[in-house]
Amino acid sequence: MGRAFEAFEDKYTKAGKLKAHYTLADMRDISFWDFSSAEEMLLITLENPAGSFVHEETTACMDRKTGRKVFEQAAGAYWEAAKKAAKK
Repeated sequence: MGRAFEAFEDKYTKAGKLKAHYTLADMRDISFWDFSSAEEMLLITLENPAGSFVHEETTACMDRKTGRKVFEQAAGAYWEAAKKAAKK
């Protein structure tokens, strides 16, 4: 499986999807991907030759500036909804 996994990594690194892959001191791995959709993430995950042998967790992350913008938009929408509800 080693060569199959290396080919999988090479394919998606060259495609610009796999940004980084590290092995941690406790022998767990962490990788950073750039998916354009949940569907793309699922298709690539299912293609992973090691997929049957690993536990995967997915956490969305973004740069801090984008995260702050999204948070401010969500908080603004929440407060506007709360104001409308309070008026009723």
